[in-house]
Amino acid sequence: WCRLQMGERKLAEADAEAAELSLRQPCDLDDRALAQARLAQVKERLGEAREAALLRERARSDLQAHQVEQQRLVALLDEALNALDARNVRERVEVMNSLATALYFVDPEREARVATEAEELAEELGDPRALAQARLAVHRSLTHCPEARRERLDISRSTYALIDADVDPLLRLRIGRAVLTDLLENTDVDEFERRLDCYERDASTVKSP
Repeated sequence: WCRLQMGERKLAEADAEAAELSLRQPCDLDDRALAQARLAQVKERLGEAREAALLRERARSDLQAHQVEQQRLVALLDEALNALDARNVRERVEVMNSLATALYFVDPEREARVATEAEELAEELGDPRALAQARLAVHRSLTHCPEARRERLDISRSTYALIDADVDPLLRLRIGRAVLTDLLENTDVDEFERRLDCYERDASTVKSP
């Protein structure tokens, strides 16, 4: 898509071909659906209407299958949450974070409520790691609202500050990626470049891409 915006048609065609090949690899249904939807947009711009229509249909089919899977998972997580004692706050926060994730394509409104409740419980618990994960759930729920990009940035910045590299380096990387994405969406290039250097150092430390 970016190649097309820059007028680099041949490079865009090469990228689209590589993307089609990558879709043959095993991956999550939601990831494949989103990739196919994006590729359909590129094919449309390239004048390949038939291929674009096929990709859109495959994306719809994969997303529907993913929703069915997530609905089953939601039922299981609801059952697990109901079985947990109210005093098991840490476990309840973990299950609620998982539940919020499963609700993303199923019930966005409930997802937001569950994520917010998990954040409130995590604050009572006083565990920075649990709080960070709950805030990531709130952050994810806000991706349904493009106009909330500044709020997402505020959340990811404050969440990043909660986790030191020696506490949970992989969680810190995950939050760091969210910060970088939010900075781009808010066109804050200067801070993006500074944060990218920090992210690269953190990733090198734990040998993660």
